Amino acid sequence: MKKNSILFFLMMALSIHAQFRMNDGHSNLSQPDFTMVEKNSNGRIKSVRYAATDPNIPATAVDFFNSTCIKCKTDSFALDRFQETDYGMRFERYQQYFQGVLVDDGYYIFRFKNGKMKVV
Repeated sequence: MKKNSILFFLMMALSIHAQFRMNDGHSNLSQPDFTMVEKNSNGRIKSVRYAATDPNIPATAVDFFNSTCIKCKTDSFALDRFQETDYGMRFERYQQYFQGVLVDDGYYIFRFKNGKMKVV
């Protein structure tokens, strides 16, 4: 199980890196100059990559959910799993529930570096 979790997070990180490199051509993705927000066709946030200089970076996942108004009155998010590395990285996965029922593929993964949110 632990091996699968590590593999999952590694694949997710590689996928995000490749997607942003392909989409905007930035060569230095670790320190973007601006916060990038990607939304789906319904206007819901698919991903966020925070600029290092952004003064409005949420401190926690709960702050992110509250500040971006992702949650509806019928939605809730619960910490599903997390992983910390020796390099100051922390990954948190929050599972979505709709009226108490688990939503398949309904989750957000948060990446923190030295306690500061970097990517959702």
